[in-house]
Amino acid sequence: PSIDFSYIQDCRTNTLVFAGYDTINATTHKWYFSKGNIKDSANTKNTTYTFTDTGDYTITFIASNGSITDTVSKTLYLYSKYNLNLGNDTTICSTPFTLNAGAGQFCYTWQDSSGNASFEVTKSGTYCVKVVSQNHCTQFDTIKVTVASPPAKPTITRNNDTLISSTAQSYQWYKNNSPINGAAQQKLKITQNAYYQVAVGDSNKCTNISDSFNFIYVGINTIEEQQQFKIYPNSAK
Repeated sequence: PSIDFSYIQDCRTNTLVFAGYDTINATTHKWYFSKGNIKDSANTKNTTYTFTDTGDYTITFIASNGSITDTVSKTLYLYSKYNLNLGNDTTICSTPFTLNAGAGQFCYTWQDSSGNASFEVTKSGTYCVKVVSQNHCTQFDTIKVTVASPPAKPTITRNNDTLISSTAQSYQWYKNNSPINGAAQQKLKITQNAYYQVAVGDSNKCTNISDSFNFIYVGINTIEEQQQFKIYPNSAK
């Protein structure tokens, strides 16, 4: 053919760079990008176009030198934009931890040659994946995962109406398995009978939780003034 075009695709943005070719010494060029009601155009030999939808687009390139005009059309199928991102390097407190490369792409290759869209981490290490997207673009990503040990299991001691946790960097107290709002200190003053626990955290934000502590408050109820009572012997305090 006297004219043709090629393109390079960025799968992350669905932006394509089009390059036009001709053998007629064309002086004017025209592009059309069509899909349903979408009809965009450009007037340069080479152009860039970002597709805003998926599906079949008709790409038409027209070149002319005044006396000769030629046209070439191609149908391109645009898949959804794809951006491989395993996330930042991270520290985890328990395994397995799942790395996800995004489902529905053409091909996956992890560092151990496995080919699933996800990978389960069971130990510290550096993990990498190559993904060929539905548009047949290749992307790579790498992540370092560190598996940290949780803090030691906390213990609770009691001093009268106060519960005290063993030392840690952070605390969260629970009553009957529900977190107590604002109870984030080492000590907790108790006013109700219940089962209490404390969760502690470390610098890696790993946590551990204590055994339940059954608190039974020893004391007497307030006696209302109108109730009649006597104290013996007289005088008594």
